[in-house]
Amino acid sequence: GQRHGPIVAGGCDGLPGASVTGYSRLVKTIGQVIGVLGEPTRREIFELLSECPASVGDLAALFPVSRPAVSQHLRVLKGAGLVLGEWDGTRRIYRLDPDGVAERWAFLARFWNQAMASFKQRADQRADQRADRRREEMT
Repeated sequence: GQRHGPIVAGGCDGLPGASVTGYSRLVKTIGQVIGVLGEPTRREIFELLSECPASVGDLAALFPVSRPAVSQHLRVLKGAGLVLGEWDGTRRIYRLDPDGVAERWAFLARFWNQAMASFKQRADQRADQRADRRREEMT
């Protein structure tokens, strides 16, 4: 949004080599991914595909929904950049898109790493404060 525009446009260090357009596209995609995986059946399909590729028929046999419903879930996952479909004879086999998943994971991991660094910094500050208080009590 507008609040982050100047940071991104100013070349924030947290976005090495990222263009404003590319970053904007990825943020929209991350929002889409969160929405996509918020649907329980779709999330379960995603989890199953992380274990092994499968056809619509294979997946439909595991869920109390129709094949067209599974196909629709796969289209949504594909649209979010999480799944690829490849023809194998007359069947389309779906699997996770490693590039799409990696790109989205890298984006989210950046926030995790920042959160962990902030947590460590705060924990270290508190430990230093406790040590200072103990030293003062001893004098």
